[in-house]
Amino acid sequence: MTSPSERRPRLAAIGAAAAGSLVLYLLTLTPTVPLNDGGELIAAVKSLGVAHAPGFPLYILLAHAATWLPFGSVAARVNAASAIFGALAVALMVIAAGEALALAPRGATRENARGSALPAATPQPDSAIPALAAALLLACGRTFWNYATQAEVYTLNTAIVVAILALMLRWRRGRTAPAGERGDDRPLLAAAFLFGLGLAVHHVTIALMLPALAMLVLATEGPRFFAGPRFGLALLAALGGLSVYAYLPFAAARSPIMNWGDARSLDRLIMQVTGREYWVFFEFHASQLREEIPRFAGLFAREFGPPWLPLAPVLAAVGLADAWRRDRALAMFLALIVAVNVGYSLIYHISQDQDAYFLPAFVAIALAAGLGASRLLRSGRGGTPHAAGAPRAAGMPRAAAAAFCLVAPAIAFAANLPYDDRHRDTIARDQVENFLAAAKPGGLVLTFDWQFVSPHFYVREIEGRHRDVAVIDVHMMRRSWYVDYVRRAYPELARGHEREFDDYLAGLREWEHDATRFEREAALRQPVHRLYYRLMLALAHDRPANAPVYLTEEVALSPDAQDGVFARAITAGTTLVPQGMLFELTRGGGFRETTVPRLETRALLHGRSRFAADDVVRTQIIPTYAALLLDRGRYLIAYGHRDEAIAMLEQALALDPSFTPAREAIVAARSGGVPAAP
Repeated sequence: MTSPSERRPRLAAIGAAAAGSLVLYLLTLTPTVPLNDGGELIAAVKSLGVAHAPGFPLYILLAHAATWLPFGSVAARVNAASAIFGALAVALMVIAAGEALALAPRGATRENARGSALPAATPQPDSAIPALAAALLLACGRTFWNYATQAEVYTLNTAIVVAILALMLRWRRGRTAPAGERGDDRPLLAAAFLFGLGLAVHHVTIALMLPALAMLVLATEGPRFFAGPRFGLALLAALGGLSVYAYLPFAAARSPIMNWGDARSLDRLIMQVTGREYWVFFEFHASQLREEIPRFAGLFAREFGPPWLPLAPVLAAVGLADAWRRDRALAMFLALIVAVNVGYSLIYHISQDQDAYFLPAFVAIALAAGLGASRLLRSGRGGTPHAAGAPRAAGMPRAAAAAFCLVAPAIAFAANLPYDDRHRDTIARDQVENFLAAAKPGGLVLTFDWQFVSPHFYVREIEGRHRDVAVIDVHMMRRSWYVDYVRRAYPELARGHEREFDDYLAGLREWEHDATRFEREAALRQPVHRLYYRLMLALAHDRPANAPVYLTEEVALSPDAQDGVFARAITAGTTLVPQGMLFELTRGGGFRETTVPRLETRALLHGRSRFAADDVVRTQIIPTYAALLLDRGRYLIAYGHRDEAIAMLEQALALDPSFTPAREAIVAARSGGVPAAP
């Protein structure tokens, strides 16, 4: 279906896109464990374990191969797997865009089985340049580039999304060819198999493609396709890809380091695959429209360059309009992908990686921009006429138009480089070291902070550091698999509390087995809550004198109602003394000598790195450090150590110059007053 003269430029574009994006991602790669889920994922990948729901079996298996690479730390190798998957997605984008361009013909049509007119498949001239432009836009997009530099599932997921698009468009092109050249269903079956595989990476974003895929099939073959044997074969192919989930119970049975959900039984496997623990994030209120649509608009506005220079969005709009005129099914296909992704964000609310859920939408927009670039190229002088016998357009020269097609990716690259260059990003690992620097051997740290817990999984289990300090995520102790992990990871901590562990686990597993009933009946929940508090209080209070208990700031001073109950129970009868970046629980009052925090913050303060306002560094990491330094400063001021306090408060301002409480505390310290209590 593609001539050798057309194939050579396409292959060159594929090679350039793959090689260029891979080099870009490796040069900007995070050198160690990243924030968010990176530490947990790397621990699961290295141990061939099970990550958080739905378990990501395909990602675990493929990324594990990267741990055999002969360079860098284990974290750097798993990060590099994301770069490789990202480069694959960019290369596939050239193919997908080429197929989309071939479905934008200049007039010839044929009839399908229902007698309806279908566009004839006619390759566009110079399609390699617009296809390359679409691929490079994806490569340099803010969100995709970000996930290509760290351990995450999203670049592999995007590669599968793009491959499905390419295969489905190839299938449609074959089915709309003249009768003697009509293609078969092999691309469709391959796309169905990849759809099943994709459900084993990030099933939500893959499943959200279903409406668009169904519409494309309906536009190509009509409704009778869904009642025939060809649809049955496609379902079987999808189930074949989905079978990779069989990995989860086998992996769980090995009791690996990371065994999220412990999916060795059928009911626990269903819980893990369906992500039941995240169902609480689903809700919808009309007021959310005012929040979520502007959020997507903001992400979209910055994705491919600065909002004040929206060249990529303009190209995408031109491309969609051109597709609507030439092949409405293609235009509707791309628009549906975007619409369903945005619609899903209205009912599912997470705080960390919601931008990743928009990646299929960004793929569709980049592909539409490729169509717009093709329209621009066709309008150049010396271009191909729009229709037989029509005059050539009197636009810019074709060479200039071809160069202009690549301006949009160049703008995206320049705008996003400061945000996506993470080759100096050691923030997550520094966070672990900063928090545990003052913790004594045998100590216990209680925390709610996932940005500390996740990289700690990697630092402890893969690097083998800080194994003499127990770190417990208080929220995660409401999951039975994590209670099992704590018991195995810290046998000294669990010794003497076997009964508390056994009683709590029995009640918790009964709750997990029949979660709907427990959520409905408060009388069933109360005994489990009591067992939870009995266990946690025993771990915190029944300890040797030389085994201190530490709290991170959000535990010690939690304003949340439920977490506040826990904080009051743990701290009852004790005094909180700042020790480094932690609070130590002590008995008695009066001033205690404290460990001065020596923070490693170079990655936070490095002038070339930028963090968007919604980046976790800006929303959680810096505020956590600033709040801890403020609390320490207030403690020192209260006991007359004003010079030391001012030094702490100035550190807080260095991290966040807009942190007004620290500035006010400095004024109070210098004037001899006492700042407001935290």
